[in-house]
Amino acid sequence: MLSAVDLSFQINNKQLLQDASLDVKPGEVTVILGPNGAGKSTFMKLLCGDLLSSSGFITLDGNSTQSLDRRSMAQRRAMMPQSSNVVFPFSVYEIVMMGRSPYVSGSETLHDQRIVKTAMQCTGVSGLAARNYNTLSGGEQQRVQLARVLTQIWSDGNGVDEAARYLLLDEPVASMDLAHQHETLRIAKQFAQRNAGVLVILHDINLAAMYADRIAIFQSGKIVRQGKPNDVFDQELISKVFGIEVLLSEHPTLGCPLMVSLPRPISDSTNQIDNYQAGVA
Repeated sequence: MLSAVDLSFQINNKQLLQDASLDVKPGEVTVILGPNGAGKSTFMKLLCGDLLSSSGFITLDGNSTQSLDRRSMAQRRAMMPQSSNVVFPFSVYEIVMMGRSPYVSGSETLHDQRIVKTAMQCTGVSGLAARNYNTLSGGEQQRVQLARVLTQIWSDGNGVDEAARYLLLDEPVASMDLAHQHETLRIAKQFAQRNAGVLVILHDINLAAMYADRIAIFQSGKIVRQGKPNDVFDQELISKVFGIEVLLSEHPTLGCPLMVSLPRPISDSTNQIDNYQAGVA
């Protein structure tokens, strides 16, 4: 299990995260929800080692992650950030192959090549293999990056005692169309069923309800509630956290919670604009 215990992070006297504790368990998809600036990405960067916490600690199977060597950590924990800037004209195939770096000594093997090709098929980017990564759309790039991180923690499933892997996805569906949003989260769910712990940051509450085994809601740098979707989704809490009125019901076919947002009348925004313009004049 990958565990965060009382993580806090402060920069320039600004507290971005405070006493956040969360377990990422093999076999489960855990989704982080919260408004912009709630500390979600900061928490994810701490978990993957991109940032060092001001206080608190992270453990993997009970051992401090700081005591484990980088190669073994890279083979068990993969992170897909919100965006990835690629300066050089790498092909899609080369980008995905980078996920095998923790295993390669010298040149990649046929085994590495098979994993890369399978991951590309899984994410639907096989037809883009020879394309320059920088010529792809945002959604296509995200699917390529998903393939890359899958290859990094790819498990052959040869033994029941094989160590669990962890997949950390920061807003992986932000630039995707509806079909690929569901496909990406379906893949995450499948990896969880293969002894992986999956942690996903999402903005879509209903997608979280459909695919999450557990949900953690962040607000102002703190985890204000966590648990199973039916236990976490509370109409009053969601309205308070996201600053918008919502209605809670049940999905007609899936049985999971379903949230419907109720935006303020357009006239409210029009009045604000009119008042601002009158003040400027």
